[in-house]
Amino acid sequence: MSILDGVPLFLAKAGAATPPSLNAPLLCLFFSSQWCPDCVRFVPSLVEAFKGFKPGQADIVFISSDRSEELQRRYMEEVLHADWPAVTFDGEHRADLKRRFGACAGSEVTALGMSPSDRKGGIPTLAVFRASDGVLLTMNGVDDVNQAGAGAVDRWEAAANR
Repeated sequence: MSILDGVPLFLAKAGAATPPSLNAPLLCLFFSSQWCPDCVRFVPSLVEAFKGFKPGQADIVFISSDRSEELQRRYMEEVLHADWPAVTFDGEHRADLKRRFGACAGSEVTALGMSPSDRKGGIPTLAVFRASDGVLLTMNGVDDVNQAGAGAVDRWEAAANR
């Protein structure tokens, strides 16, 4: 069972009516926002690293901390420059995933009903999972990509195969 079962996803270019299929052995949840300077600075490194992954090696799903659906879509189109699926803006799914994994902007903690100690990471956060069973491999995917670029996926695959 996937950690995203029942979570509606969409592609910015295709619209919400075209849910993507996620079949890679690694699942990366990218918690980010257009208003976050650290996020915007990190995105080119992530996009470049992802281009270096083998096809089907990892899926990336965007979880927005943007303040509106319009800003989320604009960020996806103008900054991410990648057609990664995203959790839909409406509904509780984004908030549930942020609470579940403790990854959110500091300004969201109270609105999410979290205590500061529940927060494991700010944004950007790249959480990497073994897709088959949802085992968390790392919450430090941003550091991995910054240090190893596309080679980060090799670390994650090694961890997934242990």
